[in-house]
Amino acid sequence: MKGVGVVAALSVEARTLGPAKLRPDGLSHLGDGTLVGLSGMGAAAAAAAAHTLVDAGACALMSFGLAGGLDPSLSAGRVVI
Repeated sequence: MKGVGVVAALSVEARTLGPAKLRPDGLSHLGDGTLVGLSGMGAAAAAAAAHTLVDAGACALMSFGLAGGLDPSLSAGRVVI
């Protein structure tokens, strides 16, 4: 079954998604089968992680982060799409 792949820049962000098990290919998977790829900072790194997730079978991608420095006018807990 193909599922969702989540790109997270930092491990501290990925840990908020729940307990994950590391796979031999460097990706992690959550209990529901969701794959998580840690990318590091920047667009090129995120693109590389996204390609790795797709190659591993992800049929949809989501970028997840806490975005602490995105915009000082945003309040804590604000969802940005």
